[in-house]
Amino acid sequence: MANIEIRDLRKKFGSLEVIPGFSLDVKDREFISLLGPSGCGKSTILRITAGLEELTSGHVLIGGRDVTSLEPRDRDIAMVFQNYALYPQKTVFENLAYGLRIRKTPDARVKQRVREVAAVLQIEQLLERKPSQLSGGQQQRVAMGRAIMREPQAFLFDEPLSNLDAKLRNHMRVEIRELQQRLGVTTLYVTHDQVEAMTMSDRIVVLNGGKVEQIGKPIEIYERPASLFVANFIGSPAMNMLDVQSDGQLVRVASGETLPAPGAPVGSFVMGIRPERLRFGTKALETALPFSISLVEELGSQKVIHGTAGGNSISVTFPEDAALPGGTAYVEFPKQHMHFFRSDTGLRM
Repeated sequence: MANIEIRDLRKKFGSLEVIPGFSLDVKDREFISLLGPSGCGKSTILRITAGLEELTSGHVLIGGRDVTSLEPRDRDIAMVFQNYALYPQKTVFENLAYGLRIRKTPDARVKQRVREVAAVLQIEQLLERKPSQLSGGQQQRVAMGRAIMREPQAFLFDEPLSNLDAKLRNHMRVEIRELQQRLGVTTLYVTHDQVEAMTMSDRIVVLNGGKVEQIGKPIEIYERPASLFVANFIGSPAMNMLDVQSDGQLVRVASGETLPAPGAPVGSFVMGIRPERLRFGTKALETALPFSISLVEELGSQKVIHGTAGGNSISVTFPEDAALPGGTAYVEFPKQHMHFFRSDTGLRM
């Protein structure tokens, strides 16, 4: 297998620069997700890595070999697309065998390899069917099988689960991750779904407007977001944000109330705290603010309570079997779970 190196990649469409300079090292056998909203440049980066899109400047290396000027077929990678890209007129067997056939692989080896891959993906019983006779999940397995057939140095996935329903999407992300770990193939995976990125990746690259906001392990990005963008994009419900002023000991919220926060930055900034880090408290607690409840969402495993505290809209999550507070509610803001961000740049302080 091999690592993937992307060096100062830049891409312009006319005078519009959509990728202003992107670099990334994907280690051998590593699973990295490019995560961000639509239009952030993640699919463009993947297509350039695959050779399907020309770059304006920069270099792409796979296994230490500069492949920047090579055609896709010469890069020794396999790509799985959002729409699966199966040949509709061919059977599953023929779809799997196609790549080996055009390389004039002996027929006996083709049949052996198809059987091996079909067994890995548990699609042996589908080999004589055509794509129109398959479910979305089955088509996805065939698309993955075609990628595996090539025994590539790297897998590139472009939002492969977007067309599946929620239950199947959850199942397939487990299958993809288990398969990648079993095969040990270096993988670059594009998604706009934070759950996919958080549960599947060794590391995540969070992109915004073609620029890297943060690179790190999923738990690092969740617990220490580098910017307001990352804090808002990662987590559901999103991190609560409150405009505050601080003297280094107390933070004053928009409603004029204060919370103890020794060691906080001095000045005006944005304070963030995750909904699950908030706790219901009492008026007697100096770390608590009055909380006006406006909506309760019952999600089965937990409740999400929306309301207003400190002059800001906030959300609180707690276990489904917990009782809502009676009368006036108070929410406690633990200092150890507060995050501080600059109001002007949005960067972590």
